[in-house]
Amino acid sequence: MRFVHRVSGLTLRDRVRSSDIQEGLRVEPLLLHIKRRQLRWFRHLVRMDSGRSLGRSSRHVQLGRGPREDPGHAGG
Repeated sequence: MRFVHRVSGLTLRDRVRSSDIQEGLRVEPLLLHIKRRQLRWFRHLVRMDSGRSLGRSSRHVQLGRGPREDPGHAGG
């Protein structure tokens, strides 16, 4: 992660692990940040009024269709 190196004033040639720099800068890991944002959005959808279109579409479950087949496949 070059960004973390640049913020800390180091270069990639200094050969310092990004995780060590993140701990020093107290930056949370990217995947943890993404997961927290996803959970926050999901909780928002759960609280949303069921009459709103976005709330309805987030609860929609499509039934009766499997994965799409290859359109070039002749079948059989």
